[in-house]
Amino acid sequence: FEGRNPQIDFFTIMQALESAQDNRITDIFRLRYDPDTRKKRTWAKIANQLGLTVQTTIQLHKKGLKLLQEEIATKNLDVFQNS
Repeated sequence: FEGRNPQIDFFTIMQALESAQDNRITDIFRLRYDPDTRKKRTWAKIANQLGLTVQTTIQLHKKGLKLLQEEIATKNLDVFQNS
């Protein structure tokens, strides 16, 4: 994107994650990337809020990223906001 910082469409990403069989994945993404929050929550805060270990939280996040990659590739999703 050559010097551009595109805005990610949070709603589209959350919809794509709805196919995750583990609801904790969507919870983690919602807590980590909520557009109404100025600063990303730490893994420790997210883990504590969900009653998970930090390592489990990070592993579930990685699963969510993999799922997003698959959803974007197979459904040709546009996850960037049009400005």
